Amino acid sequence: MENIFKDGESVFEKQMQEVFQSIDNKSILFSVISFVFYHDKKVTEIYDIYRLLGIDNFIKLVHLLDGETIKLPTSTELRELILMILCFYYREVEGLEWGEVHDKIPFRFNSISMSYKIKSLNDSIRSELIAIFNGTLGKKEDKNAGK
Repeated sequence: MENIFKDGESVFEKQMQEVFQSIDNKSILFSVISFVFYHDKKVTEIYDIYRLLGIDNFIKLVHLLDGETIKLPTSTELRELILMILCFYYREVEGLEWGEVHDKIPFRFNSISMSYKIKSLNDSIRSELIAIFNGTLGKKEDKNAGK
């Protein structure tokens, strides 16, 4: 089980590390945490995430986000994203025609709408690459300028 209090950055965390190290049966303690999550109506979603991830991954998630709020996609948005990525892969990487893409993907979708989404994705990728290359080229020019 991962250390719940990181690397003891604060006095509180160092003290809590010592307390946790002295407890033999930590699973009881984490069962109580689970119970509190479950019975506190305000944190029902947190309980569901806790149960889904398990204590180790839940602690990693808490440390990663550290109180920040995130917005997850809806099930429909996730489905559409995955569908678009599959279409992108088959069209751009495999070079398939739309009829072949429809044969590969068992869901109905609008090829015209998907074409616009793929074009937008390609434009974004192109813009990001140009920005990366421009940043890299600019740094090389600066290094050579002093020579």
